[in-house]
Amino acid sequence: MDKNFKKIARPPHIINEQNQYLLFFFMMKLSPYFTFLISRYTNLKPNTVSFISIFFLLISFPLIIYKYYFFAFLLLFLNLFLDNIDGELARVNNQSSKLGEFLEKINSDIFYIFFYNFICLSFYIENMFELNYLILFIILSLVYFYIRQKISHIYIPDNFNINSLNGIFLGLFKYSRDIRNNNLKSKIIYLFFWNIIASGGVSEIILAILILSKNYELTISYIFFYNIIVFIYMVTLLFIKIFLRFTYKS
Repeated sequence: MDKNFKKIARPPHIINEQNQYLLFFFMMKLSPYFTFLISRYTNLKPNTVSFISIFFLLISFPLIIYKYYFFAFLLLFLNLFLDNIDGELARVNNQSSKLGEFLEKINSDIFYIFFYNFICLSFYIENMFELNYLILFIILSLVYFYIRQKISHIYIPDNFNINSLNGIFLGLFKYSRDIRNNNLKSKIIYLFFWNIIASGGVSEIILAILILSKNYELTISYIFFYNIIVFIYMVTLLFIKIFLRFTYKS
């Protein structure tokens, strides 16, 4: 595998984005080599890899319920790894498609709605988790699923002055890279939120360590922490969007 292959598989804008997430940072060190082998020695299409990735994620849910946590997290990590590979394969073979984009979104949506909630459900079955919290977290994940794309962007009026203070908040939106590049505090806060919330960050690593070491109390505490961070992030970005829209209209 030459350097040109790696550049096509992982162009700079992809590296700059996914380098920010801890788990993806390490996975990106290996994924191009697997992409090279798949591209050279198999006829697998990117969408086929995506379907396999989603299948692994779906299979992890019953494994969680039956407390096969090691295999559940192994499949989750394989899901995330293949989620890197399908994009690389699409770029290398020039096989990007609308279906591929759809499968990418479905993969993320399934993760955000189900994975952590299935862990909560497994604890509820074992009488270690209260039903009202399980319902609350399911509702929160559904709300986040619904508004996640809506709070990725922020429209900033041309006459709006971006300074060091409001830039901290405006940089929290996923596609506000230019603002974060000019505001270190905004970038740090964004990385904090997204490494906890986003797949490929730190939460999967932390939960895997906690649950596999059978430290269930800390596992539950971290799930509470995760959901609190999701809630704070959603409310903050919604407030900013409403504030800007109201200010701009006025």
